[in-house]
Amino acid sequence: MRDERYVALADILPQATVRVLQRYYRRIIETRYKIRFAEKTRRWEFEEAPIANLVNLQLSDLVQRITGENIVPTYAFPVHYVSGGHIWPHLDVPENEISLTMQLDLTPADGEWPLMLEAPRTKELRGVSMRNNDGVLYRGTEVVHWRDKMPDQYQVMQLIFAWRATNMSGCNAQ
Repeated sequence: MRDERYVALADILPQATVRVLQRYYRRIIETRYKIRFAEKTRRWEFEEAPIANLVNLQLSDLVQRITGENIVPTYAFPVHYVSGGHIWPHLDVPENEISLTMQLDLTPADGEWPLMLEAPRTKELRGVSMRNNDGVLYRGTEVVHWRDKMPDQYQVMQLIFAWRATNMSGCNAQ
């Protein structure tokens, strides 16, 4: 994380938690409850994320240990990509100073849809493939990242978690 500005993580959450999250998000996708479709990126975006925000908070100690920084969670962003989904190369907004993209549910289960990253120092491009419950923790405001077009018949549910440094002069310094 220190040199490359990102690190791959495996088996982030307990398996029982992953199964509950998979069922929860599958149900929301089935019912289309409080989600909207973004045609440009071919993904469903969730208008509310109470469960993901709780997981974001619970992951904060782990992320703080990995980064060695005092951080606070800012928000979670669940998204469900469908065939042809993609996201252009970009840097994150300041609230995503540190980001974790976690793959929750990929169909087909044996498929791959890597998160592409450009190492800030070397400009080397890397694709990181994940299994369900794996993720990539990265400096969202420093590491250019994207997803190429998803293959046909694929879909993926992912949770994006965000943190920023603690503002020692602000209200979260207490």
